[in-house]
Amino acid sequence: MNPLAQLDQYLDAIRTRLRRMHFARGALLLALALLAVTLLAALLPLGWTLAPGVVLALRIGLALAAIGTGVFVWRQLRPLRAADGAAALEATLPEQGGRVDTYLQERRRAEDGAASPLLGLLAEDARRVADENPVARALPTKRWALPAGAAAVLIAALAGIVFMGAGRWGESARQLWLGEVPQTLRVAAAAGGIAVKPGDISIRRNQDLPISAQVAGSAGAVQVHVRFGEDGEWEAAPMESDGNGGFRFTLFAVREPTQYYVSAGRLKSAEHHIKVVDLPRIESLRLTYNYPKWTGLPGRSEESGGDIRAVAGTRVGLEVVTDTVMEGPLLIINGEEDGLAQSGTTARGELDVKEPGHYRIATKFGEEIVALTEDFTIEVVPDEKPNVEILRPGRDYQATNIEEVPVSVSAQDDFRLESLELQYSVNGGEWQREKLDAGAPDVRAAALLRLEEMQQAGPAGEAPLLVPGDLVSYYALARDHRSSSQTDLFLIQVQPFDRRYAQGQGGGGGGGGGGEDEEGQISQRQREVLLATWNLQRQEDSRDAREIERRADNAQMLAEVQKTLAEQATTLVERAHARLLTGADENIRSFVASLEQAAKEMQPAAEKLAGLSLKEAVVHEQRALQHLLRAEATFRDIQVAQQSGGGGGGGGQAGRDVSEMTELELDLEKNQYETEPQMTAQQQSQTESEALKRLRELARRQEQLAREAQRNPVAQEAQRWQQEQLRREAEELRRQLEQLAQQRNGPQSGQQSGQQSGQQSGQQSGQSSGQASQGGAAEDAAQQVAEAMRQMQGGPEQARQASERLNRAREQLERGQREAVGDQFGNLAERARELAERQRETEDALRAAMGPRAPSSIADPRAAQRQGLGFEQTERLASEKREIQQDLEALQRQMQATRTQARERAPNASERVGEASAELDEQGTASRLARSASEIERGRVVQAAARDGLITESLRSLQQGLEEAKSLASSESAGKGNETPADASEL
Repeated sequence: MNPLAQLDQYLDAIRTRLRRMHFARGALLLALALLAVTLLAALLPLGWTLAPGVVLALRIGLALAAIGTGVFVWRQLRPLRAADGAAALEATLPEQGGRVDTYLQERRRAEDGAASPLLGLLAEDARRVADENPVARALPTKRWALPAGAAAVLIAALAGIVFMGAGRWGESARQLWLGEVPQTLRVAAAAGGIAVKPGDISIRRNQDLPISAQVAGSAGAVQVHVRFGEDGEWEAAPMESDGNGGFRFTLFAVREPTQYYVSAGRLKSAEHHIKVVDLPRIESLRLTYNYPKWTGLPGRSEESGGDIRAVAGTRVGLEVVTDTVMEGPLLIINGEEDGLAQSGTTARGELDVKEPGHYRIATKFGEEIVALTEDFTIEVVPDEKPNVEILRPGRDYQATNIEEVPVSVSAQDDFRLESLELQYSVNGGEWQREKLDAGAPDVRAAALLRLEEMQQAGPAGEAPLLVPGDLVSYYALARDHRSSSQTDLFLIQVQPFDRRYAQGQGGGGGGGGGGEDEEGQISQRQREVLLATWNLQRQEDSRDAREIERRADNAQMLAEVQKTLAEQATTLVERAHARLLTGADENIRSFVASLEQAAKEMQPAAEKLAGLSLKEAVVHEQRALQHLLRAEATFRDIQVAQQSGGGGGGGGQAGRDVSEMTELELDLEKNQYETEPQMTAQQQSQTESEALKRLRELARRQEQLAREAQRNPVAQEAQRWQQEQLRREAEELRRQLEQLAQQRNGPQSGQQSGQQSGQQSGQQSGQSSGQASQGGAAEDAAQQVAEAMRQMQGGPEQARQASERLNRAREQLERGQREAVGDQFGNLAERARELAERQRETEDALRAAMGPRAPSSIADPRAAQRQGLGFEQTERLASEKREIQQDLEALQRQMQATRTQARERAPNASERVGEASAELDEQGTASRLARSASEIERGRVVQAAARDGLITESLRSLQQGLEEAKSLASSESAGKGNETPADASEL
């Protein structure tokens, strides 16, 4: 054999051994991975039977292990396929020194047709080195035989576990590899042909233990054999079938170590041992509270009990001492497990108080978690809002601009106050803060408001002192960790150093004597609006739906009041400018300018209130009040000047004019309905509907206020203000009802009816009747409202009676509407009856004139006379026909008007009136009356008499239809009256 063939044979042997080595290593790696996944399946604490999801995950692990092993072997074999394995051979045969690589390269060139004279020499040299290092030495057999043997051993072990493993190991392995193994194969693989569960086990003393068995084939009766204690005797008991091919038996209250096995004919399972274990007993439980820093509370410990009651954020340490060492101590909080650090018989842990719940101490017992204590509660103590109040002065205050106003503040909190501040604002400007002492649960602090140091920005950067009429608003604010509370808003009004009073001299102008009271009244109303808005703003944190709705209603009411005040101030300013009073005196000019500025601030205040922007509204309301107070201070100077006789002619007269206008325009109790012109019927109806709507809303709010007064008698100030607002609204409503009653019952209706033509007298009579009913109801309702106003000034019980009075007033007004609706439809039916009766009389007169044998036509008046119908009678009957026609057309117009007005209260009756009117139009009754009158005048009595029959029938049908409409109107209006209004659902 030449050197080339010898060298190729040597290299092929090396390649073969390298492949064996790589495959053996891959097999070993795969066997290790498969065995590891199989053992993992048996070690998972999931019971005897694995869940399908777990089996799938483990099988994916097996697949990944096989894929990984394949990739490993492929990467190891890849160098043997590249360049005839030159790199792998050189790495295995380092003694060749590159000869093998050179040889293989030259040989590939020779195979490609490029003969090399050195190929034989290279082969000879490489063969000589190979002879010195044979294959067995270069790559020993053990390098592949050992991994292959180890892999075989592992595969055999894996097969033994799968097919012959007993207990949980075998069950898990077979389920992993074979899936649902047939019961016969499973039992046959068990020891003795009987598979027993649970096998060897440890249980708690006095615990019940169920035993199950599967028997291969049918080997006779199946029995369980039990021996209690080490020296006890074996006792046998039959096992009962479980219905699925297996057998079961339960050992009750096992108290000592026990052995058992199962037999079936000649088959016998292995003996299994039951170990009885006593659970640890808790001797003490110690709780250590570590409160959050913001509470200011020191830590404390509890030796007895176990319930936890603490504020959120508290860390509670637990120390549990037992009589024996626990296997695996656990702290279970709301179902979540957390381990305890154990040192001997003492276990320690910690829990964070976050939410209400429960906890217990438990321990692991095998695969079971056993509770050692009952469930202890975890109660979260709420962090209540602090309470804060201003003790001194505790009311609105009047001071000069150089005074120092002492303020005393008291605040309490359930844990600790983080901060306490006194905040004040000058003339609605930015809030200034003065920090007070805090840091304790109960704080009493004092501050000093130095009015002399409080300055307001001047026009040119100056900062003048406060002047009479200026306003300082202040309140106290207390904060704890999570919330804050603030007091009511208190006001300091800057007063002059002395009040100037002078006795009037001669005729020095007593006019406008009540003006100061009236101007002070509007400033007082503005003050009430400001304080009410402040109280609403303090309740903005509430999330209660009822409270939110109530706040929106009150804000809307305040917006209306603010608009009214703005309109009054604006009207006074416009009248002062119109009379050119501002140029007569500097005080008057200042007074009007202050009112104008107040009105400008009131407009955005009303808009902010309507949009529930309460904080912004407070700013504008403060400024408006400040301008009103300045106007009030200036107004006093004007009055003093009048009483002292100063000011001269023009200025004195201007002052009197201002006083009179102020008394007139700012008189909030003025009856604004007295000067209004008489309203039309449509306006009266609209006014009555608006009054009824306001009455319903007023009754609802009064009822709500009465209930709140009974539930919360403490908030008297806010309730008093709200009650006063309701009383004023009731007063305005009372005047409106009295004016409405006067309009309904006044003499104008009678005068108008006397002035109308005969064809309209019925219509006016019906309207007067309806107006009388509504007027009487409005008058009664006004009396009930007046009585409610008197009761509003009493206590909670009188407030409830006031709401009842308002409900009675609403019922009386609704009753008037119902009676008015019935009168309207009754009037229509009565007029239709009168028309039908008049038409029947004219028809009877025509037929009497014709005689028993009247010809088919009468050509001239003389012929008519021969039939007993004289000229005057002809004229009278024709005129009567035309009057009936006109009254019928007037009735149709009234039907249309009544239908439109009563559509909401009596829709069915209105619809019936529409049908009757449509029938008249279809039959052309009015046109027939006109033609009948013409035929009578032309002497065609027979034709007229024939036509009259159809007219009479049509009018009788109209009468019947309107009587049906009247009946429907009565039932519908009664039903409407019994319904509860949508906006009075709380009454």
